[in-house]
Amino acid sequence: MKQLVKIALIIALIFSAASIATPQAQAATTTTLNAIKQGQYTVPIQFLTDGTSKSSVMNTYVNPTAKLVVKNGKQYVQITLKNSDWITGLKVNTNGKLTKPKTISTNKKKKEKVVQFEAKDITTKLNAWVKVDAAKYNYHHKYNVQIKFDSKNVKNKSGKKVTIKKPKTTKR
Repeated sequence: MKQLVKIALIIALIFSAASIATPQAQAATTTTLNAIKQGQYTVPIQFLTDGTSKSSVMNTYVNPTAKLVVKNGKQYVQITLKNSDWITGLKVNTNGKLTKPKTISTNKKKKEKVVQFEAKDITTKLNAWVKVDAAKYNYHHKYNVQIKFDSKNVKNKSGKKVTIKKPKTTKR
């Protein structure tokens, strides 16, 4: 009898260990947008030094007000880069991966460039990477930064503030 109890305990132990070691299938998730209507808006932005709440020098190279474009169920942010010939590399975290933004326009006289990237949630900081090359000053550096959106001050085309809600993540 003791032999059967031992065998039963060993079998139970094996099955319980197997269920712990077997990864459960994760439920797929869907993240909604910030619950604003299709259209164009302005949003104040600030570049932060990596992992801090301190303002980055990168702020001197960008217009502090970005354009938020909501179109076909997606949100895009357009940032104007100043001294754009010095910004030789820029990547923004889009869908969990650092990707190069799309260039929307370039003004060589003003040394400005407008770039666009998708941003599912403007209530949180977005990781980015930038490379600055100012040969005239022998300045060549790469930085990890975060982009902080002032989601409490988003305005529509007529200048009226718009309420931004944190996206909801649901399991499917």
